[in-house]
Amino acid sequence: MKEVVVENYKLERRAGILAISVATILILSKLSVWLITDSLTILSSLIDSSLDFITSTVNLIAIYYATKPADENHRFGYNSMEDIAGLLQCGFICGSGFFIILEVVNNYIHQEFLIFDGLCIGLMIFSITINLFLTTHQKRVIKKTNSTIIKAERLHYKTDLFMNLLILTSFVVIYYYEIYYLDFIGALIIAVYIIMSAFGIGKNSFNNLMDKEISTREKNKIKKILDQEKQLLGYKNLKTRKRGGKIFLQFHAQFKKGISLVDAHKITLNLEEQIKTSFRKIEVIIEQDPK
Repeated sequence: MKEVVVENYKLERRAGILAISVATILILSKLSVWLITDSLTILSSLIDSSLDFITSTVNLIAIYYATKPADENHRFGYNSMEDIAGLLQCGFICGSGFFIILEVVNNYIHQEFLIFDGLCIGLMIFSITINLFLTTHQKRVIKKTNSTIIKAERLHYKTDLFMNLLILTSFVVIYYYEIYYLDFIGALIIAVYIIMSAFGIGKNSFNNLMDKEISTREKNKIKKILDQEKQLLGYKNLKTRKRGGKIFLQFHAQFKKGISLVDAHKITLNLEEQIKTSFRKIEVIIEQDPK
């Protein structure tokens, strides 16, 4: 188990470093093109990438803390750091979305249209390619680690991928048909999408910090394992909560009166092993309750 935790940490850390590297490359590329073209859409995308850099840096720090083992003062470990990072990301992303909206309104009022250059299309094609590479790698890491931090980070860059496709389409239309208002429309769509994505991340992190029960699907998966144990008379007080990508489960296992302590212990160990096999990151506490 310890080897798996160490390997997951390495995968998450590498994914975090890769995300920061990609964000840096995109910032430099978009900044250069924005200075040349003065495109509001490119500025919006540049701000988004800058915030991606900030959140990716925060995430890398969070990954370090979230994977630290439990100690004397933190008996349940540091998994809550993932959710704290999620809330921070929500704030950063919402702020960037509202800033973009203000810029759109200001430019529309002053009729500051896009000074278009073919560099914009080249930038978007480059951005789409590098984002596709990153999100594909992140998907592989999520499958192995189920990390909440990497999930949130992938959402950022997946959003970038779709938005870059949208921007590329609008630039092509502007280039051939000179419909300059598409620059305003494209920026607004990006802003709204960014804010909606942020609320999704923030809601999940907030629910985890408030000890909300895990999903019905996950809970039913646990109950199915318990129901299949024929030597178990029943169970009660089943409680769950989540911290980052880790689930915490506890319940009272009910046994027939007279069962030996050794047999009850074997059954609970078997149940614990089955549950841990079904979930990548879970901590199980089972209290034996003879009936």
